[in-house]
Amino acid sequence: MHIITLPLSVPVSGKSKFILNLNQYRNAHHMSLNKAKIVFKELVQQTVALLPPMKNVRLTYTVYPGTKQAFDVSNVCSVADKFFSDALVELGKLPDDCYHHLAEINYRFGAVDKENPRIEVRIEDTSPMQITLNEDEIKEAIQLYVVGMGFLSPETTVAVNISGGGTGKTNSEYAASLEFSKTSQAVKPVAVSESSENKSAPAPAKTTVVEKTPETTLPGKSSADTQASLQEPDITEEDDDAPPFAVTAAGGPESKGVSLFNRPSA
Repeated sequence: MHIITLPLSVPVSGKSKFILNLNQYRNAHHMSLNKAKIVFKELVQQTVALLPPMKNVRLTYTVYPGTKQAFDVSNVCSVADKFFSDALVELGKLPDDCYHHLAEINYRFGAVDKENPRIEVRIEDTSPMQITLNEDEIKEAIQLYVVGMGFLSPETTVAVNISGGGTGKTNSEYAASLEFSKTSQAVKPVAVSESSENKSAPAPAKTTVVEKTPETTLPGKSSADTQASLQEPDITEEDDDAPPFAVTAAGGPESKGVSLFNRPSA
């Protein structure tokens, strides 16, 4: 949207000015009227030059008079619209001021402004939005569209070729052809760090060594007899029928059971 300020009157000579009003427009001489249009375009030319070219616009005129005197808004705005629409066309901002390009015009009353009486015109571009793409952008757009459909595998690539000059549906249309190919993906070796090797390798099993005491065999006895003889004798119980130790010992070396640990049986 753009807003441009328009004058309520334009000078046509050193002593007279043309008031933008339908009553004066009807009664003005054609030379005076032509002069007013030229001066009006010169006054707005610098501002209109900043506007972009447009195909369809909506214009809204708002009047800010300098006095409280009542007036017909359409009498003022209609003349301002005639001059301004012609200026848009002549300055190359609008193809034409017919209804194909200028289908809506509105008139409004703003407020009394003694310090700055004026007309403000709001310009709204109502042209359909257009997007211009070059060949590479068109190819990229087609690739994104095809990939976005979701039927291609991840390793499939799409190549787009665009051709024109009668290869489309009509002689003036362009055609696009698609080529699909699969890319081979090499398996990359996985680098294993020393720390990861230590983590992944199983810990060696611990072996417990039990030292076994070698068996001692006495001469003339088996291993079981030797081990039995080496066991500590049970001396917690006394045999009441056995003779006392002193009596047994008095029998001399030939008597049996001299040893405390080997008493003779009864």
